Amino acid sequence: MFRPYLRGFGPTTFRDPDQPRDAPLGRDLRDFLDALDLTDVVVAGHDWGARAGYAVGSRFPERVSHLVAMSAGHGSAGPPLDHDALDGGRRANARHLWTTWSPGWEFADDTFDRTAAAWDNDD
Repeated sequence: MFRPYLRGFGPTTFRDPDQPRDAPLGRDLRDFLDALDLTDVVVAGHDWGARAGYAVGSRFPERVSHLVAMSAGHGSAGPPLDHDALDGGRRANARHLWTTWSPGWEFADDTFDRTAAAWDNDD
């Protein structure tokens, strides 16, 4: 099993600051599969990872045997937007999303902090 970082997460960056942030994700996944000579793969992606999976699954269906896409559109159904969370930076916004999108899920601060380190990236 491989779990690569999406470009712009963890230690990765975009080389061109003007590059649209969603355009290269499908290409990155295809290049990853090419580099490892992987075919007939199961792609599981969440949120932006799902977008990469959609791109590869639709443009290169011979490479993908199954696609698991865990993604929800951002709409008006749900709790009202917490502007304080947005003004508080990435981690405050992410904590808001974790608690509102998964009501009843109780997570420890250290669990959140370990995950949130992946968002400490200017991209």
